[in-house]
Amino acid sequence: MIGFIIGSIIGIGLCISIEILISKNAIIY
Repeated sequence: MIGFIIGSIIGIGLCISIEILISKNAIIY
């Protein structure tokens, strides 16, 4: 259960970081 919570937090962090990278690329292009 704890591993599932930690995994979900890491997954959300990865999604946010990917969205930031995409938004930066969108600003550049």
